[in-house]
Amino acid sequence: MDTIEKRTLKKIVLTASLAVIMIVPVAGMAQNTHASNPFFQDTTNTNEGRDTTAINNRHEQTEPQQPETNTGDWALMFQIDQNFTLKDFSGALISFQKTLSNRNAVRWGLSLNGGYNEQKNNPPQKTTTGKFHIGVYMNYLWYAHINHEIRFYYGLGPTVSVGYNHTKDSQNSGINIMKQNTLSEGVGLEGVAGVEWFVRPRISLLAEYVPALTGKYTSTTNKTLNTASGVSTRSKTSTTDIHFGSLPVRFGVSVYF
Repeated sequence: MDTIEKRTLKKIVLTASLAVIMIVPVAGMAQNTHASNPFFQDTTNTNEGRDTTAINNRHEQTEPQQPETNTGDWALMFQIDQNFTLKDFSGALISFQKTLSNRNAVRWGLSLNGGYNEQKNNPPQKTTTGKFHIGVYMNYLWYAHINHEIRFYYGLGPTVSVGYNHTKDSQNSGINIMKQNTLSEGVGLEGVAGVEWFVRPRISLLAEYVPALTGKYTSTTNKTLNTASGVSTRSKTSTTDIHFGSLPVRFGVSVYF
């Protein structure tokens, strides 16, 4: 064996020795991390794991989205009107709902409106009108889950409203004055039964029937005064109305936050 061959053999042995020195510690580390490091897993097991993951992913893709409503969540509610325009829900200025649990929720609504108008005519005549109305309602809801996206609900709750209208008509430069004041008070019991469909985890569409029992008391006072003669007249009428029936079916959308 000549000198060149010896040198080559030495290099091979040295390289092999260095390789053994480097591989042995790595092999020991591989044994310790075999269970946790995917690069050292058995090929068969890895493929099986990948197959299982793929199946799970396909299952998750085909399974409907579950609603992401949790206890304490709030929702704003809007009613869907003609041509898919949004308006106040149930005639209320604002309607909102709070989730109490996966089986119960409570819904509130507040309606508020008013106005003032003044009209002058010739010969001298002045008419002023003013009105104010406030109403509140509340429904306690019970949920019956149908599936991940759709759930049936029903509920019951009170309604209360108060309204006031005032009209003053002044004629002949204020000689003849006529006043009319109307006070209305309403109470009722409103039921609800509907279906809620979650098109997104935090957005749902709903349709519901609304049977209601309402009672309304209205009192109207009329007064006339002739300022020239000082003669005045006064009359008062009142009506009581009780009604039971179903309000129009409501279509709405709820946005949870």
